[in-house]
Amino acid sequence: TIPDEFILLSTYPNPFNAVTRFAFGLNVSTHVQAVIYDISGRDIETLVSGNFDAGFHGIKWNGEHQPSGIYFVSIKTEMGSRTQKLMLIK
Repeated sequence: TIPDEFILLSTYPNPFNAVTRFAFGLNVSTHVQAVIYDISGRDIETLVSGNFDAGFHGIKWNGEHQPSGIYFVSIKTEMGSRTQKLMLIK
């Protein structure tokens, strides 16, 4: 299925220990960049950067080498961006 608009679905699990997954939906094919930021706004890791077809897509983040704390995943497209808070607990 194809969503009516660009959406970022809830992260699962959240809070998480080491690995979490999130999904996003695109109503058109576009370039997507998914980046993890720490609470200070520093770029921690770019998870994906490339073209994606319309539809739903999943990405996982392995934060096992990061300290416990609050992080943000930001999904940027040509249609805008969506950000979600993540909590890593070890």
